[in-house]
Amino acid sequence: MTPYRETLYERYASTQACRESGPSLPNFRRQAQYLSCLLKDYLPQDKTTPCLDLGCGAGNFLFFLKSAGFQDILGVDISPEQVGRAHELSLPAVHDDLFAFLKSSDRKYGLISAIDLIEHLTKEEVVQLLNLVREALLPGGLFMARSPNGGSPLAGGVCYGDFTHETILTPNSATQLLLTAGFREVRCFEQKPLPIGLIASIRSLLWPIIRMGYKFLHGVETGGFGQTVMTQVFWIAASKP
Repeated sequence: MTPYRETLYERYASTQACRESGPSLPNFRRQAQYLSCLLKDYLPQDKTTPCLDLGCGAGNFLFFLKSAGFQDILGVDISPEQVGRAHELSLPAVHDDLFAFLKSSDRKYGLISAIDLIEHLTKEEVVQLLNLVREALLPGGLFMARSPNGGSPLAGGVCYGDFTHETILTPNSATQLLLTAGFREVRCFEQKPLPIGLIASIRSLLWPIIRMGYKFLHGVETGGFGQTVMTQVFWIAASKP
C-alpha cells in the first residue's frame, strides 16, 4: 500500500467528508429498501449462495444482503475503523487487504460485490482485482459493482469528492474492462430515484424529464443520442462463464 493510502485509510471513516459519525440502523434500513427495489432483477435467486463484499466499509451492502435473506455473507475492508463499525451492527467483516484475502482464500462465491471500491484503485489494480474476482466466482457467479459515472454531466462532485479516488469508469469503459477480463453479459444501469416515499416519488417523476434534457445536450454536441446511463453513480453486473 502506498504511504498516502496508509495515512488516509487508517482514519477513513472519521475523516472522509461524506461519512456519518457512526453506522445508522435507520439509514441502513432505508438504503436496503431502495436496493431491494433497484437490484431485484440482478441478484442471485439462491439465497444460500456464498456472498463476498469487497471494500465493505461500515457494512451497508452486507446489511442489505442480510435483510434480503442471503445467509452466507462476508465483508473485507482495509480500514479498521470501517470494520469496527460493521461489527457494531453484528455484520461479518474482516480487516484485511482485499488482494491478499482473495489470493489466500480457496473459497468460491456465487456473488462478489465491490460497492464504491473500483474508483479507489489504480488501473493496474483494477485489472488485477477483476482477474482475482473471476477466479473466486463459481461458474455462472455474479460480480456487481457501483462506481462514479465519468460520463454523467454531474459526475465532478462524486469523482473528485474523495482524495483516494484513482480510476473513474463510464459504462463503455466498464464494459470494455469486464469483457477483457473474461466476464460475460455485462450490464450497466443507473442508480436512479425510485418511488419509495413522497420525496423519492417526486424525484422519480422528475428524473426522466431531466434525463431527457441531458440526452438532448449530449446529442446536440455529439450527433448521437445513444447514451443511456446519466446518473452520477452507476451499477455494473457481469457473470462468469
